[in-house]
Amino acid sequence: MSLERTRSVLPLLALAAGLAAIAWLAQVPIFYLLSDEAPWLLAYWSISAAALAVVVAVVLHRMFGSSGVLVLRLVLG
Repeated sequence: MSLERTRSVLPLLALAAGLAAIAWLAQVPIFYLLSDEAPWLLAYWSISAAALAVVVAVVLHRMFGSSGVLVLRLVLG
């Protein structure tokens, strides 16, 4: 695989990994939120979600320029 082709595939792989991680984070069982460790778990999940949002924003910006970041801002509110 050539270097140019690898560079064109990497943003798509990063985006797919970010979306898969967001889907995994969305499957939080409710009993975790009711446990004694809920504050730590919520902090971990919110930090992870923020990091994923940054990764997705960077990938969208690299792929689509400023319009990709605009779409992300519209989706996230």
